[in-house]
Amino acid sequence: NFCLEKNYMKLNNAMIKDSTGHILKLIIKTKPLVAKDIDNEGRTPLHVAASSKACAPALLDLLKVHSDGAARRTKSGKLPLHYALENRASDESIKVLLEAYPNAVGESSNRKNPLHCACEGHASVETIQYLVDAYPQGLMEKSIDSMLPLHLACAFKQPLEAVQLLVERNPEGLLDRDRHGRLPLHHALEKNAPEEVILYILKKEPATVKCSGYFPHLPLHIAIEKGMTQPVIAALLKELPGSSEEKDMFGVLPLRRVVKMKGEEDIILTVLADCPTAASDLDEFDRLSLHYAC
Repeated sequence: NFCLEKNYMKLNNAMIKDSTGHILKLIIKTKPLVAKDIDNEGRTPLHVAASSKACAPALLDLLKVHSDGAARRTKSGKLPLHYALENRASDESIKVLLEAYPNAVGESSNRKNPLHCACEGHASVETIQYLVDAYPQGLMEKSIDSMLPLHLACAFKQPLEAVQLLVERNPEGLLDRDRHGRLPLHHALEKNAPEEVILYILKKEPATVKCSGYFPHLPLHIAIEKGMTQPVIAALLKELPGSSEEKDMFGVLPLRRVVKMKGEEDIILTVLADCPTAASDLDEFDRLSLHYAC
């Protein structure tokens, strides 16, 4: 009998390096029971293949021997589909797993449905579209941290096309808060999401610019702290003029923060134009922002 536990690394490496599936096909032909073996975590070779980005033909070969393998859960509750989505398997491999077990599209693991896994695992826009169409209610389901797929898409820097897709199908998600009180905008700013994603969120839901997150920081404070670009800073100030007069939780004005961070001149000028009086504000050391610029 083939022992998956002892040969896990060999099998895993074979699947990673075998872009055509020929090596796996040879293993299955020699020892067909390999497809049904289980390691001490409850994983079958199909789980391993899915997490290793194995090609679609390799997955099909495993399913020919273990037809219900796509419905098999590990001890942690994961299906092969969850592994594939978390590890950005190809669209073809995702399709193979879903065709083998269509119900997987709505099944969660640790309160993360496949759409959560796709957004967190940088799945393609095409895969995200497929999951949304097949299981639209997944857009509204929350993870263990009360995150919608939209929160994860923003936190894991999904491209604009993916974020647009999620927002168009669930626009209310832009105002939904996670367990720590953060909106998708907060996640996008904190994780330095693409500029176009942040500008899109602000355009679709301008009210989010007024909302603080886990800390009593406005989005403007987060953007400056994370070194966001001038267009983002300008867009935030356009939606909430005068917000650069607000100090962050440490009692620091946006102007002083960006000067101390050696921010770009255009950002400094943008913030200063919104609040000229910030230039004369003294900190606890009786220093002006100008002192930190020198």
